[in-house]
Amino acid sequence: MLREAIERDEFRTPVSPETLRVFQVTTDAKRDSHVDSQNAIRWTPDSKRFVFKREASDDGRPAGTWLCDVDDGFSIRAICEYQWKPDGLMPKQGSGETYAWQMIPDGSGLYEIRHAADKMELCRVAMASGKAETLFSFPAPIATRWMDVSADGERVVYGVFLGDGKTEGAPWGVRVFDVKNGKTWVVEMGNECHLSPPASRRN
Repeated sequence: MLREAIERDEFRTPVSPETLRVFQVTTDAKRDSHVDSQNAIRWTPDSKRFVFKREASDDGRPAGTWLCDVDDGFSIRAICEYQWKPDGLMPKQGSGETYAWQMIPDGSGLYEIRHAADKMELCRVAMASGKAETLFSFPAPIATRWMDVSADGERVVYGVFLGDGKTEGAPWGVRVFDVKNGKTWVVEMGNECHLSPPASRRN
């Protein structure tokens, strides 16, 4: 558990409510921290905790997903740390890199996509302990995109390229994980469904 938060009075204005207080949650100058994908779930249902991403530090500490407890003076702790790889083209063999994660809507933990050897894994990471449980293992595609979770937390979707890198016009699709019933399948979306990687990653 770390405590880096400081109050930032300079954000107050003459018309600010008297009760307004602004805090900077992280102050470690050796690593960047940010709340990514703000359209995704980042706060627990009670609005007392939120998750954010910390980049790898200049002195070698790994990237990770962290939890901030607002009621505990904005204290922060790592839920899980990993070798971070952004969505996009992947190496043939993985060594446990994380490619995507999303909070489970009930706030109990995270769903995380990892690349292990020639397989991808969907893991559930407990919020309290950081312990990871592998729920599904599936063949690694050569490129991936976004991840999302249903409102009830029982289904996960992950954008995947369905081509082999040789076939012209190969389609993209989504892999669906039915966590409740232990089933997974792929829905083909075609090759014009805007799941393709950015232009800088296509060559």
